[in-house]
This record gives sequence, C-alpha cells and structure tokens, in this order.
Amino acid sequence: MKKNIQHEDFTEFKGIGHKEIILFSITSMSTDYTANMNFLISRMYKVAKANDIDVSIHMDSASKIESRGKNADIILLTPELFAMLDEIQKKLPDKVVKVIDRKDYGFLNGEHVLKMALS
Repeated sequence: MKKNIQHEDFTEFKGIGHKEIILFSITSMSTDYTANMNFLISRMYKVAKANDIDVSIHMDSASKIESRGKNADIILLTPELFAMLDEIQKKLPDKVVKVIDRKDYGFLNGEHVLKMALS
C-alpha cells in the first residue's frame, strides 16, 4: 500500500516573475558534495517546473558571495555558512539571504528548500 505523500502548496508563488536563486557553500568540498548540491538543485527545478514557477538556480562557492550575490534575487546558504548570515545581509542589504534548514539540506528536500527560498 502506497503512502499518501502531501506536497507543499506553491500556488502563492505562481506569476511572481523570474527569480534568480544562487546556493552558496564552502569551497573545499568533495565531488560527492558537488553531486549532492546538483541533485538538490535538480529537485528544486523539478518542483518549480511542476508548479509553473520561473526560476534559475545555480551554485557557487562562499568566496564569491559578494560578487555573484549581486546578480541573485535570493541567496541561499548551506547550513555550515550560518555564521556568515549577518555579514552577508549587511554587505548585500537589498538581497534576500536565507540559510537552508539542516534537515532539508541533509535529505536534499528540494520542495522544502524552494518553498523556503520563495517565502
């Protein structure tokens, strides 16, 4: 018997216009880490497409937050960058800056991460 999985409601985000989302993480990570980040982004894209939400999602290293963050509508930080949140918000005050929840990050929950980013 299949479990009934309840999905997030994204109707409030339809028609919000294009959003540029950049996920930033620590630079010295393994190829497995990069693969996991790509998998998370892929899941986020899948949810966005299924809900007709226009987004571009990229990832980059924390060392490029100031330069690349200027091009983003939404900046997402991986949990290990939590300590940088206040500093980044001060340097880029006109940008939305959020930290991905550890649980959603660990489970690569693209649905929750996308909703958090857009909220």
